[in-house]
Amino acid sequence: MRASPEPVSILLAAVLLVVSALAHPAAADTAAADTADVPSFEATTRLDALERATRGQGPQTCFTRQEALAIETQRVYAELLVSALACERSYGLEDGYEAYVLFSERHQGLLIETQGTLERYLGSQAAFDSYSTRLANEQTQALSDHGTTRYCNIHRSRFGSLIAAEPGSVRDYMEELAGRLLSRQRGC
Repeated sequence: MRASPEPVSILLAAVLLVVSALAHPAAADTAAADTADVPSFEATTRLDALERATRGQGPQTCFTRQEALAIETQRVYAELLVSALACERSYGLEDGYEAYVLFSERHQGLLIETQGTLERYLGSQAAFDSYSTRLANEQTQALSDHGTTRYCNIHRSRFGSLIAAEPGSVRDYMEELAGRLLSRQRGC
């Protein structure tokens, strides 16, 4: 018998970190090689700026196009994980986790690129991992707040259009989201 969605949602944040490492392990090696350490105060400030941006509060800092692409890609990636795990029955999937893994493999280039961008922006892989955890926590909180049925209905369209999409169309979609984020920047 399957566990109820609420206990499952508690585990999603931990699963994100494991899946992220499995889905694109090369990013850690690449980013570590060319990433300088950023003082923890600066890393914390940057994490806070990313958090505000992903909550739709508008960036308090000016992001580059690549940073905006990375922010949006990783935000949607966390959303897809939570949706795949929590909504597989609602979406008629035999195995939501497998669908997520296949997405990760198909879009590995974009995921590695955007993870590397955020690791450089934040200053370390550890700071990126903290950011990824925050993203997963936000999604699991939304799942808890809305309940599984409503959460799955809210995310159904995006999940359905992205989970099996070709790399070019996913990149185009993420570029569109990045453009929206950049358009909310003031004074940049």
